[in-house]
Amino acid sequence: MSKLKINRLVIRTKTTDGIFGADLTFTSGLNIISAENSFGKSTCIQSIIYALGLEGTLGPSRNNPLKSALTTKLRDENENEIPVILTKIYLEISNSAGRTITILRKSDDDASRIVSVFEGALETINVEKHTDYFLKDPGSAQRERGFHYFLNNFLSITQPEVIKYDGTKTKLYLESIFCVNYVEQTRGWGGILNVTPTYLGIKDLSQNIIEYTLDLDIREIRRKREVHLETKKNLEIKWQNTLSDLETRSKSYGFFVSTRIPEKLGTKTQVYDDSDLYTFDGKENEVSLPQKIKSLQLQLSSLVDNYKNNNDNTDIDERIEQLNKLLISHENTVASLITDLDINQQYIESITKSINNTKESLRKYRDIEKLQELGSIEKFKFIENICPTCDQPINNNLLPSTVENQTLSIEDNIKYLEKTQSVFDSLLKGERVKIERKEKTVSIANNKLRELRSEIKALQRSLLSPMDSNIREIIRKEVELEKDIDNLLTLSDVEKNKKTVLNAIVVDWQFTDSLLHKLPYDGFSQKDRTKLNLLRDSFKSNLSDFGYRSTPIDLFELSTNTYKPSLDGVDIGSEASASDNIRVIWSYLYSLLMLDTCDENISTNHLGLLILDEPRQQETKDISFQMFIKKSSETFNKDKQVIIGTSEKYEDLTRMLKNLKVNLMHFDESIIRRIKK
Repeated sequence: MSKLKINRLVIRTKTTDGIFGADLTFTSGLNIISAENSFGKSTCIQSIIYALGLEGTLGPSRNNPLKSALTTKLRDENENEIPVILTKIYLEISNSAGRTITILRKSDDDASRIVSVFEGALETINVEKHTDYFLKDPGSAQRERGFHYFLNNFLSITQPEVIKYDGTKTKLYLESIFCVNYVEQTRGWGGILNVTPTYLGIKDLSQNIIEYTLDLDIREIRRKREVHLETKKNLEIKWQNTLSDLETRSKSYGFFVSTRIPEKLGTKTQVYDDSDLYTFDGKENEVSLPQKIKSLQLQLSSLVDNYKNNNDNTDIDERIEQLNKLLISHENTVASLITDLDINQQYIESITKSINNTKESLRKYRDIEKLQELGSIEKFKFIENICPTCDQPINNNLLPSTVENQTLSIEDNIKYLEKTQSVFDSLLKGERVKIERKEKTVSIANNKLRELRSEIKALQRSLLSPMDSNIREIIRKEVELEKDIDNLLTLSDVEKNKKTVLNAIVVDWQFTDSLLHKLPYDGFSQKDRTKLNLLRDSFKSNLSDFGYRSTPIDLFELSTNTYKPSLDGVDIGSEASASDNIRVIWSYLYSLLMLDTCDENISTNHLGLLILDEPRQQETKDISFQMFIKKSSETFNKDKQVIIGTSEKYEDLTRMLKNLKVNLMHFDESIIRRIKK
């Protein structure tokens, strides 16, 4: 099914001596524009490309591709040169859903940056009711008011991401995708996809274009492989960082990490529940962390059993009780501060959301301002107090209708939104300062809590009230043991936390690795192989029908790198004669066009349109060209469209078209002619 069908092309050129132009109607199947050289065939074909905003397909300059007859001067019926004032190109197109629109683009350099779109067929449009889009400016393929953004949606095109030579990612723009749909007269017949917009800097551009056109799964498989490899790499870095952190923390306590935790991840890597930290005793024997903690706890228990506290400690008990109350008060204060901090964070999120909404509105208004600066005369509904949804009149405020009021202009709206954004930015800055201060307050309060807890613990120890040096020594050892035990318990918690992280990393890495191994080793799915085999077989069959003779056709394969015809792994080039090279291009592009009709289970992203300017190059034999014409006429039954511009002799052409369903538009004089009033 055709995603893009050209229905009608109307050219209206205003000159100093009246209006000139052309009116061509196209149908499904084969359409032929027949005229002698210099009569305007290429002008009409390039007008189609121009109306679609695809002049970038022709070269890096992206200059206006229209011939001088539509831009500077044309010759009238008496061969007199007449200055051109302005040319309007109307192009009526339809999509696969049957929706029809009419596109208007003007030849003037400034006006050419605006494309007007009318709903419906050209003969039914309301010239006052249209939508303007900008073109040839940044964002024309990404923003709602960009013409190629609109056209992509109209044609149901989802632009894939591709890699540029500098390593960054970009979209495969429509002017690249369209290279399989159009072959221009001068350089286009040098080879398959001989002219592509290389100025975009996309790596392997031809390969990406064909992959997209064929809708190969390898694109998604390659993307998944890159994602999985990147995920594995990030997990491996996280594993090394986590393990390194555990080793550093352990060494600070005199412990080491067992080699049971490997430095590198693998399919058999495990993280065990029991401890992997160890140290050495006085005899150089390994002692695990739990064993060391248990040994210290036994020593502490033995010390405590050696004495009892018989002193009167009433004052100390009271002080401890006071400090406990103060501790509870401070804990409540910290909790309140943290809650207040959370509220500030939520407020910041709200402000940030408002800033983003304001930026989005500002962007849309600036797009409209740009369209107006470029000369758009579209009547934007919200400016005229018309609801964009139901087309009903609306008031722009709550004042009674008797009160005179005026809608803000585009410039005023932009100024208002800029001031609004400035206010939100100021609020955001102020809130961040508040949060920074509150975070410092919370930090100070937490330090105070630690001091209170430390003082309470010291007072509890003082209850022992040592009476002699032996008891003091016992207490000193007790304090040291308690400190060592606390440190090792902290280290044990660190290990558990780190192992929780390591275990999650192992699970994620092994799962990602399993997904990676499930992908086809060469990147091609079974559906891809079926498509490529069908393309190869169709190409060979067409090549034989078109009379290719330079090399044995059976030796042709499709390169798995470029997807182009190859012999002995090398893309075909010098092996073929000039005329046979033309047959290769016919065969390949026609096979791409018709591939989704070979099997009901096969689908492609091809637009279903093929435009060829002077396809009979290098004096290709009549019989070969006749067969190409015959096959192209068969596209009518498959809801495809082929448009050909040719200077073939009319008598020869009519002979070739006998009994074929073809829309022939023949001209014995210039196609761009005076329009009678």
